[in-house]
Amino acid sequence: MAEPSIWHPLHEDHFELDKRVGLQESMRYEFKSVGAAHALRTIRDQADEYAVAFLNEGSGGRILWGVTNDGYVQGVELNAAQCDEVRRGLQDKLATVVPRAEPSAYEIELHPVWVRQPDGKRQVYNDKFVVELLVKPAHHARLYSTAGGTCWLKAEQGKHKLLGNEIEDFVRTRIPSCFLGSPAWLKYFRHVDAGTKQCRELAGYQDLHAREGQDLETAFHEFLGSNDRLLVLYGEAGSGKTAALCRFVGKLSHDWTQALEANIDSLSVDLWHNWLPVYFSLRGTHLESVKSFAAMLIAQLQEAGNFWEGSPPEELPLLRNQRFRWLVCLDGYDEIRTREAREHFIGVLRQVVQLVSGKVILSTRPIAKGIEMHGWSARAIHVEPLTEAQIHNYLIQNVDDRLKDDFDSIYNSFRADRDFWTMLSRPAYLEAVLEELAGIYIPIRGDAWPSVNESDQPPGNAAATGAEHASAPVPNVEEDTLLLREPTEKRDERKEEQSEEDAPLATNMARLVDKVYRRLHEREQARQLLPAQEAEDRWGRTGRLALQMDGHRERCGYQTARCAFTSEEALAWVLSLGILVEERGRTPYRFFTELTKLYFAADHVLYLWDDGERHKARQRLGKTTAEFQGKMEPILLQLAVGDISSLFEHGGQNG
Repeated sequence: MAEPSIWHPLHEDHFELDKRVGLQESMRYEFKSVGAAHALRTIRDQADEYAVAFLNEGSGGRILWGVTNDGYVQGVELNAAQCDEVRRGLQDKLATVVPRAEPSAYEIELHPVWVRQPDGKRQVYNDKFVVELLVKPAHHARLYSTAGGTCWLKAEQGKHKLLGNEIEDFVRTRIPSCFLGSPAWLKYFRHVDAGTKQCRELAGYQDLHAREGQDLETAFHEFLGSNDRLLVLYGEAGSGKTAALCRFVGKLSHDWTQALEANIDSLSVDLWHNWLPVYFSLRGTHLESVKSFAAMLIAQLQEAGNFWEGSPPEELPLLRNQRFRWLVCLDGYDEIRTREAREHFIGVLRQVVQLVSGKVILSTRPIAKGIEMHGWSARAIHVEPLTEAQIHNYLIQNVDDRLKDDFDSIYNSFRADRDFWTMLSRPAYLEAVLEELAGIYIPIRGDAWPSVNESDQPPGNAAATGAEHASAPVPNVEEDTLLLREPTEKRDERKEEQSEEDAPLATNMARLVDKVYRRLHEREQARQLLPAQEAEDRWGRTGRLALQMDGHRERCGYQTARCAFTSEEALAWVLSLGILVEERGRTPYRFFTELTKLYFAADHVLYLWDDGERHKARQRLGKTTAEFQGKMEPILLQLAVGDISSLFEHGGQNG
């Protein structure tokens, strides 16, 4: 039986009486046999010592009472009242650990012991259990002790008491001496801490979950505690992967800032095993070699921390330096558009993973896989869409007070439209919907990131290649992020300005979809510094493609999409906005939802109509199927400003 991950619950198969438990005592598992006479006291007295040992070791572990040292299931005899007493006793004892860990750091389980009958069925004992205490991996490099001040450290066999100089050595190994009193590192972490503060403090933020059943932050921590060197984070456009990655980097930098400001003299150092976070957006980045990657890293450190006067150090020795545990976060592998560039990047990344003293997290949309996991010591996690409960919680916590009374009707109208609800399952769309519902929300943009010089200009994101050093890339909290409320006075101004016609946005779903997509479109245009005319051209081409892909064509191939947008960059634009979804196959492209396709088709027809090209508008509408026209008609009527009845009179239903 394979040893389960420390995060996964133990299966009942492990606890057959007088059989081997299927696990081995190790740095992660400790077995204890318990006599019936003093079972409760024995378990309680041992709990804090082993909890301290596992917390100080850092990777977490399990203590199993009722399993012999050689791994046989013996069980602990407990009646119902004693089971409750065991739980209370463990909770009380664990609360005495210094410094006190969060209650979520521990889990207590009582596993019934069973025996197999001659007929093959299981007989479960009602008074015999294996008592499990799970100590989760510590996210902070603190020195823990019992209430009596004794420090323990987990060993292969049992635990080891730290004495005298061993305590100093323990702290020193957790905190590299190069950070002691280093103003450059403090400046660097303050910079990253400040840049991610808004993202970390979002009101009502809903933790994203991975398909593998964990929330993303837990998955990140498990990766840091594993032997894997590369984590690939898959998520669709707008799924929130960038925001989650930035929050994780920000929390780590915040803990570093607090520790360095305290001069790292105390034993309550709030670090996560000394991981040094660095973040790079891969949009527009060209990695020619490992050396160019190292130059990019040095450029970021120098820009944010001003580490070196004069020439920076050699690049490659800095990557190999064992005193540093780099956590390199690379965001947007799918932004590397050509196959040749991706293949070259993967070659460089393989060398970086092998060379760097640390780990790498790489985010990408699922279609841009192209990463051969074999031999990489790598793992992958997939970001799941927001659940119905998360959408409800986020809406109710952030909706404007003016809409509270109508919340149920608004929410139900969203829930009734399957396509619109699918859009809300992605944080980028949920954010834009809330911004439009009452017009009182502001997104967090890249320009919220403070510059090193505390001026109004954020640091750039240009990459360094060869001897050129880029300005410091910083986590760019873009279309994936959620929202902050505007100040009260700003909301009051908008209350006065908002007209009666604009208020009930939820009653006009087409108008709401229009505002959502235009908001995402404008945000992406500003982020890429794209000329307005070119951005508008891409918008119009999206509508033309939607008309071509009517009811008979749910998907289109690469050549069709490439011709529709005339360039790889324009095609990448609609993919990054999540308007088109890319899948594997001969015809890989489809619109995100049918509502998305209907909206862009209707918008294009209305654009032609309002621009005076009414014959062309009727002509293009008439080339679509009758079913598609029937679905588009209510959207056209909701989007139209004036009378468009004549649009349908001469359009000609194309049966």
